[in-house]
Amino acid sequence: MAGDVTVRTLRTIAEITPLVPLQIAVWGHDPDAGHIYPARALFAFAESGGLVGGAYDDHGDLIGFSAAWLGREAATRRVYLQSQLVGVLASHRDRGVGLRLKLHQRDHALEQGLALVKWTFDPLRPRNAVLNLHKLGAVARRFVPDFYGEIPGRLNAGRPSDRLWAEWYVGSAHVMRRLRGGEVPRPPAGEPIGRLDRPGGRWVMPEFAFGLAAPTLLLELPGDLDTLAASGAGADAAFLGELQLRLRRVFADYLPRYTITDCAPTADRIVYVLQRAVDAELDPAT
Repeated sequence: MAGDVTVRTLRTIAEITPLVPLQIAVWGHDPDAGHIYPARALFAFAESGGLVGGAYDDHGDLIGFSAAWLGREAATRRVYLQSQLVGVLASHRDRGVGLRLKLHQRDHALEQGLALVKWTFDPLRPRNAVLNLHKLGAVARRFVPDFYGEIPGRLNAGRPSDRLWAEWYVGSAHVMRRLRGGEVPRPPAGEPIGRLDRPGGRWVMPEFAFGLAAPTLLLELPGDLDTLAASGAGADAAFLGELQLRLRRVFADYLPRYTITDCAPTADRIVYVLQRAVDAELDPAT
């Protein structure tokens, strides 16, 4: 899909400076609100073991970028790559550019001898969740409500910044299988945490179950949440707000005793797959 796109490592301040207006174009941030990463900060990430990547179309125009730095887990002292930013212009989304930028980060991590890349994502953004968990093979065990506080901009305004933490074990067999692609697997058999209904074309809020103990649990969410968020309509906004509150309870109950190992797309919804016993192949260090 992104065969006409080139992704390369950006190393100089001149290469990195155009990423400042690109952030505004991608996320709609107010330039004066303090949510833009300055070029000097991105340059410092690149100079200190992190990675700044740029995606260019076949005309040489910048259409996306990524930024990551080195992190260290307090408990284990393991060093990993923290992927903080991946953004693609709206005109080039759903063409595999984001996937190419993530694979560029994977290459960098492997070259640096790092087994793990981490980042956060909104569980109510289906396209990101499918990319992170289904296509890339990341997993999630940690959830933090309102992690970043209020984030202005057209993609984030109006909702708390609840986030799942993705853990991408870049050299694992699990990740290798996902990256090889092939036939899209169906969600496995499992006990439902909540099932969706859509009478008359409008989603009905499911009743979520708590305290389940089956080896595999399934959590269904609407596949058009991005569209609902973009509409900003009263009924859609109310549905999203209530769904977000209920998901906080779900993730607080099941994580980290369960690991989210997939976000499988179906015809009109996504299905988060939670597994109680995770295979050690997810983490080659175990």
